[in-house]
Amino acid sequence: MDKKKTSTLKHSVFDAYLNKFSVRETIIDKPVSSELGLIVVIPCYNEASVVDALFSLNSAEKPACSVEVIVVVNQGDDAGSVVTKRNLDSIAELDVVSSNLWFDLHVVEELNLPMKYAGVGLARKIGLDEGIRRFSMIRSDGILVCFDADSLVAKNYFVELEEVFKKDTLGCNIYFEHDIVGPNSAINKAIIDYELFLRYYNLAMNYIGVPYAHFTVGSSMAFTCAAYMRVGGMNKRKAGEDFYFLHKIIQLGHFQEVTSTTVFPSARCSDRVPFGTGKAVSAYIENKCEQLQTYPLSSFLFLKCFTEKLRNYDLKKWPKEIVDFLPPDFMDSLKKVRLNAKSTENYIFSAFQLFNAFQALKFLHFMRDKDGAININDAVLEIMTKVGHNVPNHNTNAALLKELRKMDKELLYRCH
Repeated sequence: MDKKKTSTLKHSVFDAYLNKFSVRETIIDKPVSSELGLIVVIPCYNEASVVDALFSLNSAEKPACSVEVIVVVNQGDDAGSVVTKRNLDSIAELDVVSSNLWFDLHVVEELNLPMKYAGVGLARKIGLDEGIRRFSMIRSDGILVCFDADSLVAKNYFVELEEVFKKDTLGCNIYFEHDIVGPNSAINKAIIDYELFLRYYNLAMNYIGVPYAHFTVGSSMAFTCAAYMRVGGMNKRKAGEDFYFLHKIIQLGHFQEVTSTTVFPSARCSDRVPFGTGKAVSAYIENKCEQLQTYPLSSFLFLKCFTEKLRNYDLKKWPKEIVDFLPPDFMDSLKKVRLNAKSTENYIFSAFQLFNAFQALKFLHFMRDKDGAININDAVLEIMTKVGHNVPNHNTNAALLKELRKMDKELLYRCH
């Protein structure tokens, strides 16, 4: 990393965060290189082959800065013998390969986590907090990267991330593509629909024009130490930790979408978390779905009408569906926001904190429960027409996904 562009932070800033939010004392006692600029954190639970992810990282081009990778092998205190054996095998495999990697690998063993908190959120937090501790030793506002044990990366992964954070970037998401040409046709079909849903949702949110229209995929996000500490660090959620955490980072501003490199998350069935990619694929196959169901575009259009009025502080003629959803004191809270705003920009920022990404998602659930869902294919065709994009001649879900990937890669129809 260009030393001239590497900012430093006071020890007191790191200490304040670690004293208040960290759940562990120092775990890694190895010296920190003064050239350290990037730390990748990987939660590992019941993985068949975590070393594949490491070999992929190892095959990527080296950046100018030093890199460390922290793998948090984790399980709850009630984990069975099968999970325990798999995790111990992972630890042994990591020990074998560690000397063959160009980056420094640290394996954190968390094999007795309280079941109340055990999960991907806590595992990420332990690793990221240790990353904060590592950077604190050299007072560097370094880059923290979230990755998954079943994912792969493009060759230019590190050099592109390094380049992005030479600017005033505080956080970013990274372009991703699931593997959809695996040997299991049922899984391929399920993951096509699932990724299609993610891209439909993101396109619809961009069409609405909200400031939080970004992907939040746990294996495809990065941020500075300063940003991480400002939002209070990672949460302990067993699932959805990426969504809740990254939207806090997005609210800080200076957030980028990196499309110059790619993360390749695995397409697999999984019971690791209550929801997410693996769970969605499993449920899809178990229920023998013909096609994934999603939120109708009409619900997004209600949001569009409302958020435009919200942005302009127009309190008249809000959609009835929105009024039925909002808490009774929302209007009073918005008036207080307006009264306390020092500028139009400040008002808009605060208004969209009041009605944030979580509220928008809850509204979509509210409307789905009220009016039902629609097939993902129909939803994608409708939003593509709405934004004025040419619809492919072949309207299979695979063809639509290919087109949406191209649109996202080129950052088309973005509202920011």
